[in-house]
Amino acid sequence: MPVLAPLRLLPGHDAPLTNPDAIRDHAAILAAAQAAHDRRAEAYPALVERGQLAPDDAAADIAAWAALVAEWHWINTGRGAPPASWTLFDRIDAVDRAADRARLALSRNRRNADLQRQLDLYLAMRWHLSRLRWGDPEVHFMASIGHAYRATLAACPTCERRREDPRTASCTRTDCGLPHPRIQPAEERTAA
Repeated sequence: MPVLAPLRLLPGHDAPLTNPDAIRDHAAILAAAQAAHDRRAEAYPALVERGQLAPDDAAADIAAWAALVAEWHWINTGRGAPPASWTLFDRIDAVDRAADRARLALSRNRRNADLQRQLDLYLAMRWHLSRLRWGDPEVHFMASIGHAYRATLAACPTCERRREDPRTASCTRTDCGLPHPRIQPAEERTAA
């Protein structure tokens, strides 16, 4: 398998991304954020008890990851709401620390594909957060469009039938607001 050269995320951003598809894998980003939050919620109380981590630092990191989980849950499902903008720098710091830890672990075990995937997903989160920081909320904008489209689709019973059987003719309702191109059955497409 050929080795791909790392791609730069943004001009001036020093973190290489070895898998650019991770940026668009929103479900995997949500899963990585949830796993990171769960690991911290489980491990930090013991670290605080042993005096290896300050209680305020533990609480801030867990809160930042909870905001990341809420954000990616909203992006993926439309349920909930994106986190408050004032949490952006806390989220960036949490992801940067996690990416640094993943880089360190990967430097000890370079052939670990799971660690590399984890790092790529952290860097994808960082890429999206960087765009938010510089005033380009594309992921939130596109998610809100997708949420509105799915809500409209769910409100149209004819559209619901089309999802179950794509051969169904186009929607006859004019009030659902969706463009409904007629889907040709396979027999018609092959005959044409």
